[in-house]
Amino acid sequence: MTRPKSGACSLLPWIPGLVRTAMTELQLYSEAGKTYMPNIQDLFDNGVNIPPSRAAAVIVDIAAGRFDPLAGRLLRGVDDRDELEQEMKEIVARDGRALRFSSVEQPKL
Repeated sequence: MTRPKSGACSLLPWIPGLVRTAMTELQLYSEAGKTYMPNIQDLFDNGVNIPPSRAAAVIVDIAAGRFDPLAGRLLRGVDDRDELEQEMKEIVARDGRALRFSSVEQPKL
């Protein structure tokens, strides 16, 4: 595993996916949630959600450096972590999951 140089920071963008939390409970049962996210109950009913423990395990792996070779590439809560680790070299070789900015415009201060 390659660790960043001292003082450097690796960025691992992560989408946990649908996790049942107090926030998603609010989305399920509040009038606003029912209005703007009317199908969220269907997602839970169909098993699209992941357990909070699985989402947390990805963060532990990221902190431990397990996915450092994927810096700048998207990780998802639904990913099988062992498979992802086995596929890291291939993902990097094909430039998969890479996130990029095309430009950032900022006037001089």
